[in-house]
Amino acid sequence: TTLSDLVDLLTLAHLHTNRATVPLQSNVIEASPDMKRESEKEWYFGNADKERSGPYSFIEMQEFWSEGILNPKARCWAQGMDGWRPLQVIPQLKWCLVASGQAVLNETDLATLILNMLITMSAYFPSRDEDNAIIRPLP
Repeated sequence: TTLSDLVDLLTLAHLHTNRATVPLQSNVIEASPDMKRESEKEWYFGNADKERSGPYSFIEMQEFWSEGILNPKARCWAQGMDGWRPLQVIPQLKWCLVASGQAVLNETDLATLILNMLITMSAYFPSRDEDNAIIRPLP
């Protein structure tokens, strides 16, 4: 596992839908963990004729994957990306659609584990010396 893999996996924390929910503004109706949250329609993909299709929600993208409409080489895009990329290199899609097997941790627990690993790793590479002077990396 590389550092970039850890950072990729860390970006999945926002997908954990069973985490604690914040009550809605009304005190009459509260959100519950089993409520389906609306997923923003932000994903586009190119079809076989290189025509843009979308926008779709992440849930719809999961359905397209399971139906065989999407494959690892399908070119996808969402707002904030600098260009179209194959599905297999986009962290959220790669780790949630292409990866197979049973998850050992939920997204929040995985993010916590990764953050703790990064904090431990950074302790081995301090940014200040024993006199509290900033350590400048060598070129």
